[in-house]
Amino acid sequence: MKKIVFALTILLSLNLFAGSIHQEQALTERLKTLLSEQKYPLYYSESFMALCNDWKNTNLMFFVADGYDKLGNLYREKSILLRALKLTPEDTRLKDRLNDVENRINKIEKKIEMLEQKPKDLQVYLQLAAIYIGLKDLSNARNYLSKAGKVESSRRNIIHKILYDTYTKQIEIPTKQAINMSMNALTEYENGNKEKAYSMFRDALAFSISSPFVYDNLAEMLIREKNYGGAIRALEESFELQKDASKAIDLGNLYFLMKDYNEAFNYFEQATKLNGNASEAYYNMALCLEKLGDKKGADEYYKIAFRQNPKLKELKKKGSPIFIKGIKIETGKNTK
Repeated sequence: MKKIVFALTILLSLNLFAGSIHQEQALTERLKTLLSEQKYPLYYSESFMALCNDWKNTNLMFFVADGYDKLGNLYREKSILLRALKLTPEDTRLKDRLNDVENRINKIEKKIEMLEQKPKDLQVYLQLAAIYIGLKDLSNARNYLSKAGKVESSRRNIIHKILYDTYTKQIEIPTKQAINMSMNALTEYENGNKEKAYSMFRDALAFSISSPFVYDNLAEMLIREKNYGGAIRALEESFELQKDASKAIDLGNLYFLMKDYNEAFNYFEQATKLNGNASEAYYNMALCLEKLGDKKGADEYYKIAFRQNPKLKELKKKGSPIFIKGIKIETGKNTK
């Protein structure tokens, strides 16, 4: 009887493995079709949503990176390639891609540096705005278009009008639509319509990659689903767009849940750099070092945390649940 059960278990595992391979092959073919049809926004969004369900899949990370490339955001492409290389440091495909992206970024940054050293006039502002529009950088594009608009001659400048229209149609309006779609998607999820919510988040990301709020809302849904790996990927993108101490703490907590204490420590440390009074971050850095066996280092960070917030001493005695984006996390359960 034991032999039969063992054989059935092996057979089930093989079937599940075969099914998983088939699903990944089907997804790959779907992404290749979208790429060949030049449907780049959907190519990116489907890649990213798939990555959220398989957060350490470096093939999917490569597709996401390629999606960023096709949409023009080289900095986000570089970031996800670096994350992928942490998982597979010897992957030559990722290394070659990263090298190419870094070379292109260097050329752009030299161009930006050269322009910023020139006397500020309408033409300089317009050139800088054009670069940031191409990078899908909402904040900087808006900033330089605003500066250009304050120059008297801009009212008669056709290039300023074209760039402003391009920014409005390609970045500003789609971003507002994406934010609304992501909020509606979260509502659908809360109403029990999970498949519709996933589809709406996919569509929101196809509309715009420029808002941290879209990724924040996606992360909230994935946390409620206990898909903490997927939530990490969503929050990482949000953090790229908006460097915020609370996001860094949320990411640190998620990595802590996944037992990656080094990466958790890194994000808690970033939180302290963004907010020197982030006592929670110092406290959590101490927890990470305890897990890593560094008691002396942990004690130093506990001292900083307790000095900033004496109430944390009581917390250390009693222990406490983890909250991420206001959601109470039951540790040790259903992590993906």
